[in-house]
Amino acid sequence: MHYPILIKQGSKYYHYLYSWRCMLVKVRFMWLNLSLLVDAVRVAATLLALGVLSIEDLRTRELSARIVHAYLAVTTALFIVSFITGSGSFTLLVVYAAFSLLVSAGLFTSLYKLGLVGDGDVYVAIALGLALFYPSIYRFTLPLEGMLPPSLVAIFYAALTSMFLMLVNAVRVLAKYRGVLSALSTKYKIILPFVSRPVKLREYLNGVLKHHFPVQEFTVSGTEVLVRYRLLARIDEDQASVLRKLVDQGVLSEETYIWVSPGIPFIFHLFLGVLLLLVLGDVPLVHLLMKLFSRP
Repeated sequence: MHYPILIKQGSKYYHYLYSWRCMLVKVRFMWLNLSLLVDAVRVAATLLALGVLSIEDLRTRELSARIVHAYLAVTTALFIVSFITGSGSFTLLVVYAAFSLLVSAGLFTSLYKLGLVGDGDVYVAIALGLALFYPSIYRFTLPLEGMLPPSLVAIFYAALTSMFLMLVNAVRVLAKYRGVLSALSTKYKIILPFVSRPVKLREYLNGVLKHHFPVQEFTVSGTEVLVRYRLLARIDEDQASVLRKLVDQGVLSEETYIWVSPGIPFIFHLFLGVLLLLVLGDVPLVHLLMKLFSRP
């Protein structure tokens, strides 16, 4: 039988063990602080990068490659550090990381294939998935806790803000351009007000509208002008020269209404989504999922 060895308080062995215990506590405290610091840098880098890129997205619909690559590099490095510091169990880290990247990268890659976003938007979405993949980020939100991947919640909020602005656009179009809408088929009466608005051909050709592209493609067949709608992919930039030629030939009038879309500045909406994440956490989305999947 083995008996525990009792070390008298005040002996040199007691002080030796006590000093080691204090050192281990300090190391653990520093390790926890390192994890907190890594999360803080991730949130700060995301706000800074998305804040700057959203301004560029609104102004020019172009993203600075230097900022995009820097954001991706920083988040990749912090992603690796997260596994070293061990913010959670290795299995949980892998599961959350896989789900976060599957949603962020998969969704924006699909949008890229449809022609709705550029490759820069895809890289930013991947960086967001790397930066906000683990629930430890929620300690920087007002609710202070959460369970869903933060990147997924931010993208959900971004989608809501985008749909809200589309709804506002639809209300404005319905209130101001009922006469123009009456000439459309039922399908396009429903769809076009959400994603575009009518403008006179003169305004479009004079370059008054920045970052707008037509959702209609005009072609001439004999004496007829055929119109085809393309809502998912941007029409070739040469369409402006085609329209100018049709006006010069007297086929179309400058007073003719065409439907144009400003496109969706996705990075701006992602920035809004991250801000809403910091304020609301995942509480609204969790309540929504609970209502959807709870048994009556």
